[in-house]
Formats: sequence, structure tokens, C-alpha cells
Amino acid sequence: GWVYSTQASDYQFIFDARDATSTGAPSLYFNNTNGWQVWISEVKFNGGSYRINTWHHWAMVKNGSTTALYVDGVSQGSWSDSTTYDNDRFRIGSRYSDLDPIHGNIADFRVVVGTAVYTSAFTPPTSKLTAITNTALLLPFNDGAIVDMSQTSQVVAIADGAAASSTQNKFRTTSMYFDGSDARAEVKSE
Repeated sequence: GWVYSTQASDYQFIFDARDATSTGAPSLYFNNTNGWQVWISEVKFNGGSYRINTWHHWAMVKNGSTTALYVDGVSQGSWSDSTTYDNDRFRIGSRYSDLDPIHGNIADFRVVVGTAVYTSAFTPPTSKLTAITNTALLLPFNDGAIVDMSQTSQVVAIADGAAASSTQNKFRTTSMYFDGSDARAEVKSE
């Protein structure tokens, strides 16, 4: 997916698959002290930098028993990961507890299950993301619509100020704007 942050503030969550009882699910966020961070029961990775007012492509990829974080096509680090992720509910744009929301936009949010889309350095996509084999969720945020285009019956609930916006977009007419308050999208299986 793509993320565009407008503020350098502490802890801005891109997504969080945890809930009050499932601390072993992944989350991805960044902050102005440690850069990009991945949490799966503990911090698995922190580092790299992010720039505000810049689109960044990110991909968290599980390939066998190793998971890696790529930012703008470059591996930021990898770690051993034997977890089978089965959480069918997660938040986009904030922590599961509605804290630490992102200040900015997210575009082309895609989840692919069972296929490691990237396994080494790559050139970030130069056009909109599409549903590929094993796509479980695709939120293109196009033309003001916030609809799952993966054909897998995911329910997307928008809350507290999250909205489609044409102010910042990446390859499409709109992206999803998060105002940094409690704005978020919640995704769950039907």
C-alpha cells in the first residue's frame, strides 16, 4: 500500500490487526523517534526513516518462516516468523484501541494471503494496485468510494472523520484521508 503523512508526530498506525486479546497479530506504524516499526507480540523491527508530505510504498511480506518490511522497494529488515495469522479483523489508520491515528492519507491498501508478492528489492509500483492471485483485501479508494475490490466479502466500516479525499492521491482520483483524531477504517470478514 501507499501512505502519505502530513505531520511528524509520535506513533502513527498504518494498520493494526490486534484486538484487546490478540497481541500476536501484526501492526505497522511509524514515529518520529524510531522510524518504521512492526509489532508482533513485541517490536520485531524499528528503523528506517519516513519523510512527511511524501508518498511511501510499504509492504510487509511473509515468505515461509521469514517476514520482511519493504519501504519504497527496499528491505528495511526481516525476522524469523512462524506465526500463522488468522485475525479476520483489523484497523486501518489507527491502533486497535483507536489511539495513535495517522495524520494523512492511505492509498491502494492490499492484503495478499499465501503469496509472497515481494521477496527482494523492487521498484515500487508505478500504477494502481490490482487484485492478484490470493488477494484477500483491496481498498483502492477510487472515485470517492471505500469498497473492497478483492471479491472476498470484506466489510469496511469508516469511523470518526475518515473519508475519501482528492487532496492527495496516488494513481487514482482519491485516497483515504485520516484527520489524526479518531478517524479509522475497520475491516472484518462477513
